[in-house]
Amino acid sequence: MLFNKIEKAGVPENLRIKVSREIDKIEKVGWSKVKKLLTNIPGIDENTAGKIQQVFKLWELSQPDEIGQKMNRVYEEASKRNIPLKWDLTLARGLDYYTDMIFEVQVNGYSAGAVCGGGRYDNLIGFFAGKNIPAVGCAFGFDRLIEAMEELKLFPKNILNSSSEILVTVFNEKFLNTSLTVLNLLRKAQINAEIYFETDQRLDKQLKYADKKGILYAIIIGPDEKKSNKVTIKNLFLKSQETVASDKLISYFK
Repeated sequence: MLFNKIEKAGVPENLRIKVSREIDKIEKVGWSKVKKLLTNIPGIDENTAGKIQQVFKLWELSQPDEIGQKMNRVYEEASKRNIPLKWDLTLARGLDYYTDMIFEVQVNGYSAGAVCGGGRYDNLIGFFAGKNIPAVGCAFGFDRLIEAMEELKLFPKNILNSSSEILVTVFNEKFLNTSLTVLNLLRKAQINAEIYFETDQRLDKQLKYADKKGILYAIIIGPDEKKSNKVTIKNLFLKSQETVASDKLISYFK
């Protein structure tokens, strides 16, 4: 329908995609700025830009009549489900493959724009399947969803907490295999544990990592522990620690 309105303003077919992309900016920058952007397109003068604006202004005034029976049905069904809709003829997204209505999903209170977009594309699947298959689809922007949740403070306070009960630290690169052996031992006993894989990080940074993620215990295997076949278990909540024989490790946690 956007192309139909642009056509009524006398825009040549080869310029309609460029014009539609400038019109899509109306909500952000307003009509006066968009008119200037339109006149920067070779083949679009001030007279044509004015006609484009006039066509859209007339459409806004007659919107209820032009939406038609199908759109009214969409509004009715959305209203029943308490879903607010805004009919926006200026919206333009991916018009190279969309064949009909397009839509975006926005979150109230989120300032950066849509978190989801999609529409009707009758030819896209057919391009790969060899026959036209009408379809409607959408895709969420993962980064924007996360950003919106952060901005609106929707994440639970303990979201950063780990499901691990134990962090197996790594004294240095030479001790990595020893730490991995202890990790595998814990996991075989169905004890939730993880390992700190950066072998060049100081022990205090590893402990801070465990504390930040809400991990209760840290296992330390340094030169003394390895030599005596023992491990040091640090309780990060009680700020205490004790050293036990490696073969007693599982029974300690059980």
